[in-house]
Amino acid sequence: LVRVHGKIEKEIDKKIEVVDLFRYPTIASLSEFINCENSDNVIINEAMQRAENQKQARKNRSIKIKNKGSIDE
Repeated sequence: LVRVHGKIEKEIDKKIEVVDLFRYPTIASLSEFINCENSDNVIINEAMQRAENQKQARKNRSIKIKNKGSIDE
């Protein structure tokens, strides 16, 4: 990760923190952070998307469990 961080800084000619690679875990969010002055929106949007994905996964798992129960009965 440290090597990737160094290569990114060299390529963009801008200082970023290693922790930013964790804050912006996708290429799209990191790119938006690097190019955008309002980086807080990027964090919020990424967090909201992850939360929605987790919510959908829980819903899908719940449906599978319910369906499995009705098949066994």
